[in-house]
Amino acid sequence: MTGGNARPKRKLRPAARTAFACVTAAGLASTAWHANLVYRNMGPASEFVIDEARSRAELFAASRTAITEDYANRRITQLVGDCDLATAESYVAVAEAQELSLSADTWQAYDDANGVGARALCLG
Repeated sequence: MTGGNARPKRKLRPAARTAFACVTAAGLASTAWHANLVYRNMGPASEFVIDEARSRAELFAASRTAITEDYANRRITQLVGDCDLATAESYVAVAEAQELSLSADTWQAYDDANGVGARALCLG
């Protein structure tokens, strides 16, 4: 746009340019410092989470051929009898993920073991 109606371009005064540069540099420096601080404190934790996810994926892939419906039913029942409810819960999760059919007896034993009274007996 040319002519008398064009707005003149505003130029920053040297002091304003210097202040802008200082604020921008300080912001970038604090962002870099904060990112370094977070990574330094959270780096090992994030690597652990990644390793855990990779291990679970490998275990799940290997379990597809190793865990059959019969094996899952027997193992869950055994684990419930041994009061190892956390491992039994893992087997139930794998069985559900692989769409294995658990017997009514296995489900009944598992549900009974997860009742408040049964959990208390396993802890004692």
